[in-house]
Amino acid sequence: MEAGKSRQYPSMAEEYAAEKARLVAGCNFCGDCLEVCPVFPYRSDQKQGTVEVQEEIVRVLEGHEGADVAKEQAFSCSSCGMCIGSCPQGLNPFRLREILKSELVGCGYHPPSAIAQPRIGDKAYDLGQVIGSLQIKPSQVRWLTGVPPNPQPRDTVIFLGCNVLQMPDKVLALLDLLDSTGLDYAALAGGDICCGSKFLQRGELAKTEKAAGDYIRALASFQPKRVAFWCGTCDHLTRHEFPKYTDIPFEALHVSRLLVELLPRLKLNTPVEATVTYQDPCNLGRKDGEYESVRTLLRAIPGLNLVEMAHNRENALCCGGAAQRYYPHIAGAMRRKALDEAQDTGAQVMANACQGCHRFISVIGEDYPFQIKSYITLLAEAAGHSYEDGLQRYLKLGSLDAILEEARGFVEAGPYSEDEYRHLLPLYFGPSFARSAAGG
Repeated sequence: MEAGKSRQYPSMAEEYAAEKARLVAGCNFCGDCLEVCPVFPYRSDQKQGTVEVQEEIVRVLEGHEGADVAKEQAFSCSSCGMCIGSCPQGLNPFRLREILKSELVGCGYHPPSAIAQPRIGDKAYDLGQVIGSLQIKPSQVRWLTGVPPNPQPRDTVIFLGCNVLQMPDKVLALLDLLDSTGLDYAALAGGDICCGSKFLQRGELAKTEKAAGDYIRALASFQPKRVAFWCGTCDHLTRHEFPKYTDIPFEALHVSRLLVELLPRLKLNTPVEATVTYQDPCNLGRKDGEYESVRTLLRAIPGLNLVEMAHNRENALCCGGAAQRYYPHIAGAMRRKALDEAQDTGAQVMANACQGCHRFISVIGEDYPFQIKSYITLLAEAAGHSYEDGLQRYLKLGSLDAILEEARGFVEAGPYSEDEYRHLLPLYFGPSFARSAAGG
């Protein structure tokens, strides 16, 4: 995306309204987009057939009452983008489902099992920051958690996003790599600063647009020439969606592309003797068309042998993505399919570039005979830096009491009390941790 690219619409709502009009007028109900949808075979409505389901979706967009089939279609979407390019009319079926979601929410529909921000009394919590605090002490944090007053101008800002705060080992590894190149940069965390994707997933356009505006202003306050995004969602929205209705005063790129640029300055001298397969993430891959940057970095690691999964690049399998929020059983089935295919390669490591993929795959990764690592972790190992994956370590412990005992030093140094951890961690790790806390 070029800095300062001209916007096409005055607001996100007007962009969605214009796209909705095109979709309603142009859809011929062929169902081709549902034929390629990896989620559709798992949906309860799949017995109705693709044509009938598509007709119901368009009926809702035309103003009719939302049928159950349309609601499930909207909120079970994994955001994989597989349907993009499938429409013979040249429409964007993925955008149709985003618009459908916003239409349903605008009419008062509340999605199933919606995950609300956890609260204790009047205090709200970010679960990612809670789990991250059990892996790093405040004194060890090497990135900005907010925009300081009058920030020092930087040519490059690294925006870490929200998800990676659950995995501080990977942030430290990335910063070690960047520091070794002599790059002058500022690293800024997500969380309080958010691109708005959490609202977009819930179909809340006004909140998305406000969050996006605050986020762009926060990044622009450093007066950067470019901002490199770790999160593929932040990268995609900033490069391809937000410029439709707001000005972006800097170049936006994914951090993997920045690392390829810096590759001659990275000191990758430690062999990583492993056969590795790489899982293409949906936003960086199908939506942005970036397939080679991570592969270039992996191939630069001495000793590493890269092998491909049967489905890769534009055909890569989705881990379940956004479907996890409302339909975790669907996301789980999709995740197993991707892991089974990784196992078929005989690789010792399944590498990924998406923090969401890493988190959700790690939950069931113990069932498979390979390790799950970020490509950043592999690069750091080749540069002689090593940090333990705290999230995977806690998953292996399997109980709340064991985690709190293991993390005692972090609990004592962190911003939350033990009672807060006991209330919040079962929401992150799942019901089995809640039972262990109750002695079940």
